[in-house]
Amino acid sequence: MTDASASPKPITRKRPIRYPRQIVIMATEDTYQAVAETAAAEDESKSVVARRWLDAGRAVTEAAANASDED
Repeated sequence: MTDASASPKPITRKRPIRYPRQIVIMATEDTYQAVAETAAAEDESKSVVARRWLDAGRAVTEAAANASDED
């Protein structure tokens, strides 16, 4: 049984905090079209494809830097 004289719980509102994760990649028209075509062929968004390409490019750059450090 609940006690009727007990004070009710305060109403607390929860609001989402959104941190936009946006990357703007400056690309040539050829690169933009290639990303758009790949996105359409893979049924993905252009941002997913561009991010994947960006990550691959970073990995190649890092591997090249590591290879030159070993020389």
